[in-house]
Amino acid sequence: MHIETSRLIIRNFEEKDAAGLYEYLAAPPVYCFYSEKVNSYDEAVKKVKEKQNGDDHGNCYAVCLRDTDFIIGEVFAMKEHPDTYSVGWNFNLKYGKKGYAADRVRTGTL
Repeated sequence: MHIETSRLIIRNFEEKDAAGLYEYLAAPPVYCFYSEKVNSYDEAVKKVKEKQNGDDHGNCYAVCLRDTDFIIGEVFAMKEHPDTYSVGWNFNLKYGKKGYAADRVRTGTL
């Protein structure tokens, strides 16, 4: 998958995402993501591989800055019933309060 806004790219996880993922999962600020905690860069590399193949949160995608392709968080969708999905997100707090959640998808990028 590849979706773009004017400032972000939402895409499948890649190996290079381990450093950024480590930044926001080394100390999850919200208890619901504590099970995602990683204690080392090596654990972050393993976590990226899990997310590439789908993890406990279902389909998971990296949210990256468009200018640098650096991961700042993730979005996920988990199928719960035949016609119901739970969606969620986990972002690095360093990138909060910048309005990224309000970015609009650019026409023709899906």
